[in-house]
Parts: sequence; C-alpha cells; structure tokens
Amino acid sequence: MKMKRRDPIRQVRLTFNHRAANIEEIRGQLSTSVVVDQTLFVAYDESSAIERLLEEEGGYGNHETYELADFFDLPDGSEGEMDIEGLAWEEPYLWFTGSMSLKRATPDEDDDDQTGAAALGTITVDRNRFSLGRIPCRVNRKTGTWTPLHQVTIDGKKHTAKLLEGGSDSTVLTELLSTDAHLSPFMHIPCKDNGFDIEGLAVHHGRIFIGLRGPVIGGWAVVLEFGVHERGDFLHLDGRGHHDKPYRKHFVKLAGMGIREINIDPRTGDVLLLAGPTMDLDGTISAWCIRGGFPEKEVTVCHHPERLYDVTHGGQHAYGKDKAEGMAILADGTHLVIYDSPLPERLVGEGAVLGDVFHP
Repeated sequence: MKMKRRDPIRQVRLTFNHRAANIEEIRGQLSTSVVVDQTLFVAYDESSAIERLLEEEGGYGNHETYELADFFDLPDGSEGEMDIEGLAWEEPYLWFTGSMSLKRATPDEDDDDQTGAAALGTITVDRNRFSLGRIPCRVNRKTGTWTPLHQVTIDGKKHTAKLLEGGSDSTVLTELLSTDAHLSPFMHIPCKDNGFDIEGLAVHHGRIFIGLRGPVIGGWAVVLEFGVHERGDFLHLDGRGHHDKPYRKHFVKLAGMGIREINIDPRTGDVLLLAGPTMDLDGTISAWCIRGGFPEKEVTVCHHPERLYDVTHGGQHAYGKDKAEGMAILADGTHLVIYDSPLPERLVGEGAVLGDVFHP
C-alpha cells in the first residue's frame, strides 16, 4: 500500500507544571489524549493519573493532575502503574482504560549474561493495568472547562465514578477473552510480544470501543465493542448472561499495524484510528478512517479502510524517538497528535512539549 507522508499544518504547545516532580515523565511519555470544548485530557505511561490542560494562546496550559486513586480503590494504590493507554469522552463522562497487558522485564545495560537472560524470562503483572472506568465531570459553560469529580448531579440524576467489574489482576472482559476463539492464545503473552495490549478507547452512543495494539492476527488489527450498565458499585457488561459473547469483534486491515489510538467522530460516526507497529520497534505510524463506522454485527471484517496520512516513520530521526501515541479530534475537525519519547526539539522550556496538528 502506498505511503501518504504529510506534514503537520501547525504545532501546539502543551505546557505542564514545571515544578511537578515527574515533569520529564509527563511530557516525555504521553500515551493518549481527548479534547472536550476548551479542555484537553492526556495521560502518560507510567502513572495512575490523568492530566488536564486548558486552552490558551498557542496551545494548552493551566495544568492539573487527577490521581485515579482519589476516585477508586486501586489494587496497587496511587503508586502502581496503570499504563493508561486510552481516554474517551461521552458527556458527562471521561472514560479511561489501562492496557490490561502483561509486561516482560528487560535487561539493564550493566547486567551480566545470566542476569539479563533471567530478566527476559520474567513476566510481571501490574494490577492497576486491569482497570477500565469512567469519571463524571462538571462543566463551566463560560470557559469550556470540564472538571472530574467523584459524583455529579445533572437534572436530578446522580452520576458517579465507577470501574468495570473484575478481580485484582483481571476484568470481566479479559476473563471472557480467555476463551475467545481468536484472542485466547494471546492473553498470556506480554505486550510488545504481540500479546494482548489495549492502546485505544472510544465511546459512541453508549457503546465502548477498544483498540488493540496486539495481537495483530494474520496481519489484521482488532477492535472490541461492548456495552455496560451500572449495578451496585461497578459497571457490568451488557448481555453477559447470554449464550453469545457479550462483545463484538471488528477486524481491520491496517497494512500489518496494530492500533495506537481510536476515536469516533460524533458528527459522522467515522472511526479514526492511529496505527503503528505491534512489537517494540520503529516503523510507520499512520492515521486511518472507516467511513460511517462499524456495522452492527457480532463480527465484521474491514478490508479497505481509508489511509488518511502517515504521521512519521519511526527511526527517521532517531531510534525509539517521536512515537505518535495519541490522536484527538479538535473542534475544527483537525487531528492533534502527541508523542511518546519526543525529540529534543519538541521540548520547550522546563515544562512544555509540542504536539502536531494534521488536516484529515
């Protein structure tokens, strides 16, 4: 398939609190984003927090951090890594998901052979990663500012922060996938080894869409779709007691790439995907579109998504740098793309980093 390299139409500055103890991790490991009015929510890999920025001249600033341990009883508390890889919005809820993946240890440069080999044979579980949930937000209509709160009352109805039901190191979704005909062989393989690895989240008309970086199955990327309902203190999968699987599977041909981010345009229903390598390697990262969204079927196979543009080819500047990880739809329909491991020229001052805006 022909590549479609395109330059950004402008850059946007994201200014974080330079006094934050983890400022270099925040601006250097961004993984996902969503824009709501004048509010930008982002997250980064090694935390269990969501960062909020507000629109200002030249970009976004007024940085606030929201620790998810303040909203939920997380298995590993606020210090545990959630690996937040997806943020999504459907009023009044800010949705988030961890990667729900296993992690393989890697050797340090000063390890001897035996120690390095032992590290590569070690697979660990960060329990906070197995979290998917939603937090209600209150809006200031004058400023377009949305603020996450544990509970919000709208028109007499209470909206409360809730997580998807599950155990300490699983969710009802991963438990069901352990018997899935396509995905079960990959549930015990670590992320970046083509194992199960969530890296995208969208919510549209009450349906939740999860994009998988892995596995890529025979060259086909996977999107999972399901609904939830409240019962007690948790969210539960719709139709769990039915004999059919309570989720839909969508297979998408993305030139062998896995999914890094997923958005659904609320105006058109178009599914927008950011896709790149599944394994831990450099490669093309591209934006794709499925016009009109997925059919309402238990299983779909999409042969010809539209390739919109290529954001970058990993390694064209420096190995492991400038990896496009998050894509958000701006009010004018353009796409804001943010990067993990940004190049030095993206870093501004002590607390800011530059993202790119692309025309679709």
